[in-house]
Amino acid sequence: MRRASALLVAAFALGAAASVPARAGLAITGVTLVDGRGGPPRPGVTVLVRGERVAAVGERLRPPRGVPRLDGRGRFLMPGLMDVHIHLVGAGQWRGLSNPPGVEIDEAAAREALRGYLYWGVTSVYDAGNDPRLSLALRARERAGEIE
Repeated sequence: MRRASALLVAAFALGAAASVPARAGLAITGVTLVDGRGGPPRPGVTVLVRGERVAAVGERLRPPRGVPRLDGRGRFLMPGLMDVHIHLVGAGQWRGLSNPPGVEIDEAAAREALRGYLYWGVTSVYDAGNDPRLSLALRARERAGEIE
């Protein structure tokens, strides 16, 4: 349960940031930061988020007045994880093979699987082999802002 809490604080924080106007931002205070650069975790850090970007990080950082705060004490914050070898469900095949006759592409199943990755803190995936009609179409729709 503690591991899930560590991974989910990042997703929760970004969700909270998305609901706050970009000019106001969000301050996550007192969190333990795992920055992904190989150093030890940094306890008691404040992270200031503006829009979709981390604007500032520091142990002595004081958020500007009026910026909403999220108490991160007892929680961990880390960058999104990457899974660089998946075979996304929904195409009925993998390794670039065509679907068997009668097996349709199931975009809804693929999108549900991708939401599952986000739940566990995985923000980037590489589909190492699949029917390109699924993966390339999903990528194009996401880039066009049609799906989240």
